[in-house]
Amino acid sequence: LAKVGPLGFAPVLVWAALAILQVGSVLVVPGLIISALPNVFTMQAEQSIASDASIIGADISVNCSKNLPVIIGQEFTCAATSSRNDPFNITVSLQRTNGWIDWHVDDWGIYTLSR
Repeated sequence: LAKVGPLGFAPVLVWAALAILQVGSVLVVPGLIISALPNVFTMQAEQSIASDASIIGADISVNCSKNLPVIIGQEFTCAATSSRNDPFNITVSLQRTNGWIDWHVDDWGIYTLSR
């Protein structure tokens, strides 16, 4: 191996280490923040799901557990109640949108059209 520049391989190694650190932080930081502040993210998930439901014309109340997923793509279930007091479950997954986290509804329960 030949020496690259007057400092050798040090700049290349530093660059590689920073690249690995950047990739690691993109994957790990959202999960760490969710773990540190579960109540905040539970309320955010509930509000996001209720807001998305209003787009399809559903008036629901949502109650999610405090054990939210911390890895992108994991799913969890929230209990919901329709305006007619019909209980049902909503399946939600943690997704990445615009560099941050987002709650994506995978199954709307009684509001799913494919049933």
